[in-house]
Amino acid sequence: MTGRLAALTAIRPPGVDAGRHSRTLMWLWVLVALYWTLVPIPTIDPWLSTWLRSVDEWIIDIFRWITHAGHVVFYAIVIPIAVPVLFRLRRLFLAQGRERLAARCGWLAWVLIFLLAAIVVSGLTADIFKPLVGRARPKLLLRDDFYGAIPLTFHADYFSFPSGHANTCFAIGFTLGFLWPRLWVVWIIGATVLALSRVMVNAHFLSDCIAGSAIAVFMTLWLRAWFAHRGVLFDEDRRMISWDSPAAAALPGWSEIKRRRFWMPSRT
Repeated sequence: MTGRLAALTAIRPPGVDAGRHSRTLMWLWVLVALYWTLVPIPTIDPWLSTWLRSVDEWIIDIFRWITHAGHVVFYAIVIPIAVPVLFRLRRLFLAQGRERLAARCGWLAWVLIFLLAAIVVSGLTADIFKPLVGRARPKLLLRDDFYGAIPLTFHADYFSFPSGHANTCFAIGFTLGFLWPRLWVVWIIGATVLALSRVMVNAHFLSDCIAGSAIAVFMTLWLRAWFAHRGVLFDEDRRMISWDSPAAAALPGWSEIKRRRFWMPSRT
């Protein structure tokens, strides 16, 4: 049983072309998101938001609780605190000659750096679209019977498209997928439930969440390629390195992040 669990959660499954597989998945996701956003969803969105008002309140309360996991503030506070601590532990373990523990601390710090970068980069991309599109939130449909958009509007009530929560959830889901690729389905289902919680509480339309997830998928996979091209955290096949591998021990430390050569590509 232990052996089967270890195989299921293995960080690097052999024989998987992660780069080609993820690129195919990325473009498929983007195309599906564009189709469902531009074609049938605009007719479903108002109907679904109106129908959700008839759902039992206890069900909505469950999704109100679930949706808290998608708040970016939590990750924006915890990760910047955890990363310097892990790099400090790495330095202490190296001074004590405990290279294995030092490599694991450095590896975990870089995983958190990548996760925060995925959340921030995809989130900022989504935030650019919000005022440009100016889509009214479902509450304006339910309160004022207004369903539409006022582009270049800088008010939170018109920041419905795309969903920032869905964006964060899928950035996290895909990062976990890089860690444990054999559990891809679990992470994607979890991200989907969290994203749909925004629809259930009538904070976003369904198409908002689809668009937010598509942006997260695209930007997270792009960021993985950016890291892999620099030889950090991912190998040539864009698979995340194991924390017990020699590559983990060679990851840059805190002081090396500021060096220009880290930001320059190391692979062709």
